[in-house]
This record gives sequence, structure tokens and C-alpha cells, in this order.
Amino acid sequence: MTNVFARVIVLETARPMDNMETLSRQIFSSINPNLSVVRFETFDAQIADRFTHERMLATLMTFFGGLALLLATVGLYGVTSYTVARDE
Repeated sequence: MTNVFARVIVLETARPMDNMETLSRQIFSSINPNLSVVRFETFDAQIADRFTHERMLATLMTFFGGLALLLATVGLYGVTSYTVARDE
């Protein structure tokens, strides 16, 4: 006995629909009551899930780059003020 099942079903619409998940669940259950939708995702959500790691790394790099810039600025200010105070 073989198990035949569809892992992925792609539904394309002409325009965005708010109730697409509900409609698809109703249609699948009317076709076969044993069909179940395990996960329903839009393409935008799938793409966003693929880049969460890269987005987190970019955010961390931006934060640490800003922190390095702040430390460099404070360091240069300290060296400059020390030099000016020493020459007086």
C-alpha cells in the first residue's frame, strides 16, 4: 500500500483575498474530508522566513558598527581634549 499525498499546493489568485485560508480549507474538506491543511502561508511570509537569519545579522552588524563609531568618536574627543589641556 502506498501513501499518496500532496506536500505542497500552490494557489494563485488575480488579486489578494482576505479569506483565502478559510476558503481553501472549506474547498479541500468538501473535496475529501480526510484532507487537512497543516500550514497555510503566503509567498511573502515564506520569503520573510527565509531571510530572518540574514536580517538579524544585518541588525547586529549595524548596532556594533554604530557602537564602534561612538567609541571612536569618544576616543578622538578624549585624545584631542587631553592634547589641548596639556598644551595650555
